[in-house]
Amino acid sequence: MPDPIHLKAADGTTATLTLAGAEPVSWRVGGTEYLWSGDPEHWNRHAPWLFPVVGASAGGMVRVDGRTYPMAQHGFARDLPFAVVERTDEAVTLRLTETAETLAHYPFRFRLDITARVRPAGLDFAIAVHNPGETALPYGLGFHPAFPWPFAGGTRAAGGGYAVAFERAERASVPEVGPGGLLLREERPIRLKGNVLPLDPALFTEALVFRDALSRTMRFTGPG
Repeated sequence: MPDPIHLKAADGTTATLTLAGAEPVSWRVGGTEYLWSGDPEHWNRHAPWLFPVVGASAGGMVRVDGRTYPMAQHGFARDLPFAVVERTDEAVTLRLTETAETLAHYPFRFRLDITARVRPAGLDFAIAVHNPGETALPYGLGFHPAFPWPFAGGTRAAGGGYAVAFERAERASVPEVGPGGLLLREERPIRLKGNVLPLDPALFTEALVFRDALSRTMRFTGPG
């Protein structure tokens, strides 16, 4: 297995990515790890990229020009090796292109470039999808990072003071998730108060999908 890519900023902030899926597996600021450990007892990934679909497909298949193709949940990019295009101490650009394997699931030529860059107390990504073909390139793209909490002190129990604050107020209900990960028409309420979603372990029994979300950003907040 190829060695992981290690990045370091001037203040000591570090990040580590694997060539398998271009996945970030570590992001440390001031000695604190901010990405999930990948503990297989709970979830064996850290922060995978989702391409060319996000979520599940009905029957595990997609249909293109009258033909059906098998498509795994969240696509295939997270499980395939990326190539290093450019690298410095603080940044790396990784690339995935079509192969005979991908064409059997997704009959399109493509180029997916993921650039990661560490900066003081930060980790930034720039994503570019290129279409080298002559027809339209339909795709979905997502990022699925996981974060351990609390980072220091506090408690994960309800009322512990941790929350996700959205840029704007959102609907206080989300669709139910059916068998195979497909979204249902039925919705369930969540404890969203305007733009603030208090965190507690019971919130994570299944995915929260915000349909037609108004916010473009969100932030994690702690007690006080």
